[in-house]
Amino acid sequence: MRDDALWKTEMAKLKVEIEAEREKIESLDELVRKQIEREPGLWEYGFDDLSAEMWRRFNTLEKNSDCLSEDQYLPPRRFQAAVVRRMQKLYRAFTLPLSRTILDKQNQFNLDQQALLNQENIPFSLAILLTLQKIKDRLNALEETVGKLRDELEDE
Repeated sequence: MRDDALWKTEMAKLKVEIEAEREKIESLDELVRKQIEREPGLWEYGFDDLSAEMWRRFNTLEKNSDCLSEDQYLPPRRFQAAVVRRMQKLYRAFTLPLSRTILDKQNQFNLDQQALLNQENIPFSLAILLTLQKIKDRLNALEETVGKLRDELEDE
């Protein structure tokens, strides 16, 4: 019996010490004593963080959806350049049915922008799937709660 009381007091002291140490730690880097190699992944995000990440990725994909590079030789924001650009767009609109198979040499397909889209598309799809999974988990929890409440009402 005496050993049990001694163990309990020692455990209580250790718990107090551990709690004090936990409160001292401000970041994970201090706990591990070296820099963390990666940030948390999408699967570690909460529901709100996940939906914010999903919309951020969607915004990036929407903004960079056109993979054709712009005309580099025209100065931007000048009246003459704007007129020339509109004439080129009009020309392309008229000749598009005839030249669908030939890429215009001035507007090349931008592989760097396509790579960026591919890098953003995979986490975006993953964020959508994880969001749907979290919604499904919430729905299952609510259905379980409703079932318990229904059973309690039937018992009364």
